[in-house]
Amino acid sequence: MTRSASSGTPGGSASNLGCLADLLTALVEASEAEAVNTLLGDRLPTLLGCDRIQLALIDAETGLLRSGSGDALHGAAPGEINLALARCLRDREIVSLKQLDGGNGTSSTLVAPLVVAGKAVGALAAMADRTDAFTDTDRQLLRSVAATSAVVLLSCLDRDSELSAVRDESRQAHEELQAALQAIPHPVVIYDKDFNFRAWNTEFTRIQGYTEELMQGFGGMAGLIRYEVEELKSFGDQTFEAVYQQYLDYYKFQDFNQSIQYWPMRGKHIDRRTRRTASGGWVSVLVDITDWVNAQEEIRSAKEEAESAARAKSEFLANMSHEIRTPLNAVIGFTQLVLQGNLTEKQRDHLTRVEISGQLLLRILDDILDFSRIDAGMLELEHVPFELDDVLGNLVDLTGNRLKSSDVELLLSVDDEVPHRLLGDPLRLAQILLNLGSNAAKFTDQGTIHLRVRLVQRSRDAATLRFEVEDTGIGMTQEQSDRLFQAFTQADTSTTRRYGGSGLGLAISKALTEIMDGQIGVESAKDRGSTFHLTIRLALPNDDRGSQPPRPRGVGWLRALVIDDYGPARDALCRSIAQLGVTVSSVADTETALAALRDSTVPFDVVLLDHGLADSTIVGRLQAALQERPPGWDDPVGRLLILMTGHLPGGPGFAGAEELADGTVPKAATPSRMRDALMGAFGRRPIDAPSLDPEIRKALSGLHVLVAEDNEVNQLVAREMLEVVGARVTIAENGRRALDILRAGTRDAFSAVLMDLQMPEMDGLTATRAIRQVPAFQNLPIIAMTANAFDEDRRRSREAGMVEHVSKPVDPHRLYAILIEHTSLPKM
Repeated sequence: MTRSASSGTPGGSASNLGCLADLLTALVEASEAEAVNTLLGDRLPTLLGCDRIQLALIDAETGLLRSGSGDALHGAAPGEINLALARCLRDREIVSLKQLDGGNGTSSTLVAPLVVAGKAVGALAAMADRTDAFTDTDRQLLRSVAATSAVVLLSCLDRDSELSAVRDESRQAHEELQAALQAIPHPVVIYDKDFNFRAWNTEFTRIQGYTEELMQGFGGMAGLIRYEVEELKSFGDQTFEAVYQQYLDYYKFQDFNQSIQYWPMRGKHIDRRTRRTASGGWVSVLVDITDWVNAQEEIRSAKEEAESAARAKSEFLANMSHEIRTPLNAVIGFTQLVLQGNLTEKQRDHLTRVEISGQLLLRILDDILDFSRIDAGMLELEHVPFELDDVLGNLVDLTGNRLKSSDVELLLSVDDEVPHRLLGDPLRLAQILLNLGSNAAKFTDQGTIHLRVRLVQRSRDAATLRFEVEDTGIGMTQEQSDRLFQAFTQADTSTTRRYGGSGLGLAISKALTEIMDGQIGVESAKDRGSTFHLTIRLALPNDDRGSQPPRPRGVGWLRALVIDDYGPARDALCRSIAQLGVTVSSVADTETALAALRDSTVPFDVVLLDHGLADSTIVGRLQAALQERPPGWDDPVGRLLILMTGHLPGGPGFAGAEELADGTVPKAATPSRMRDALMGAFGRRPIDAPSLDPEIRKALSGLHVLVAEDNEVNQLVAREMLEVVGARVTIAENGRRALDILRAGTRDAFSAVLMDLQMPEMDGLTATRAIRQVPAFQNLPIIAMTANAFDEDRRRSREAGMVEHVSKPVDPHRLYAILIEHTSLPKM
């Protein structure tokens, strides 16, 4: 048996004192030894927190010990000093079994003698199945119970003798109770049923600031309260009768009550716990929890400060997001508009890369703003199907854009076993890889940056991939590598000055990797380069879990000759082209290539020439050799020479070579991009401008849209996006102007309003609330079109009365879909 745990606040002695008072009262009322034995067996284990009780009485005839129920205790005699009971009776003192067995046992026994006026009646033993079970307070409690039990038992055994000794023992019991009270570290007071004081300890007088004489003068609760009300003015203007009634109401309970009180005159917070006794009185334990309450207040204050700092951080991030999204909206918006026109293949490719880069920059901005969510463990991952080639294509483009020198070769190798269709979060994967690729581009001035993807393991429903970014840059020491993935940390301060950057990218990458249950690391040597690696497990789509279909090829009929003087680049290109089913050969220089073209019995269909080896003379010679047919070959298929370009302009002769060549292809191209480039060069892939769905134009043509936007560039983007689908546009430079335009027009003058949030004079939220106050505009669709992209911004937009929220940079297709959903043509 163990003591019951106390409740939420410190303390918990009132229960024991109530139990003690009840037990002593019941013992005094007992008339038989058997009743005493039953009472002790039922109640004392709870009081002492032990497992069992043994009452042993001395048989007057035999001198042997017997149990309280009359059974013999194995013939044990008081003279056997090796027994705890015998020793207790001999020394007339409390004995612990631990003293007898050297402290090596697994139980504890506490034995108290039953002695009245020098006469031994027996002994009372408490036993617990654990070591060190009893405290000094337990000793005092057992002594008190034993003293009262001895008196009662003696009275039961010999009612006509030792009456004066009984009175002495009763006084001793009272003294024992007082000793037990003084041993309790919290203030305790005991009342009888009429609220007179029965007992108290010095802790009670100390916390109240009373003397013993003053307490005795009070006599009971009424005297104490009158003193507090009339002398100390502890209750302000309240009368004695009112306060006394409050206390009487407090004590109207059946068994146990607990309350938290504040004593303003003493500056104390008190946890008051009161239990009713069997005689109708009360035992109250007062626990001073002032320090605990103050600590809770400090915690609350610190929490509020932290929340305030978090709000300030969130507002800063929101403002930063708005400032970046505003110009980015113009970049992406105008790029999308230009892509709808007639462009050459090269122009379309360049502008497509601009749009892709802008979109990925936008996503990276969102990820950086989510860094606080990563810290809080609130970032959620997507689980959507995606093409790995798309992720790698964007990675190659953006990494290439970061290159600072044409002396750096950017290479891509993807093992043929790597699945190309996967399930996961492509945005997070792209962000991690882009951070690694950008790092390599930043710190590499010459040599190579090699991006590799390998299959580590594959099961029926998932594939484990290892991505590597190897560079020949400045490298790092082991010490620098060890602290590389910490936030705002770079290799050293000189690196920060020379190369710039916040050092946040790799910390975000590590956090995202851990969320995705992956592993990220680096091997590096000073002045020899670094290899960053990412290992991650990605699910496979349901329809691809058996055997994943091969990559679409379409160019397997080609024979290709690769010319590159750099061995690793040559090998990587050959592997990438071979994955398409192309028969590929390679040489290291143009003279060897010319010889291979002349000597080949089966002609080559295409020559892929490194742009670093190209000039107009070389291109002309190779084209001439390529067009020569071996004897017996007379097919009509044209032979093509394609330049393999880097991400930076080529040498002095490159421009002339590019004019003579039949096309270009990035050297670090994904297999699908290489396939598209080859098919396009041979005229097998039409390059169509993205067309606008006629149904969209039909649905939106004729709408009149009011655009509230203060930025002139974004005004132009919005106008052209809407006018291209046949809508009419009116511009308002702020919220107040938009409100004035609406009020000046007719009820059906506008089909919808596109409202920016942050504008001078009157912001979009205020303007929307004002518009909704006009009955004629209750149902007018107002759509937030803003760089404020946080969830809080969306909530505030809805509360102000907006029907939708479109983030900048604006996706025109999403904007068109929202307009179609919420608008209709004005009724004429």
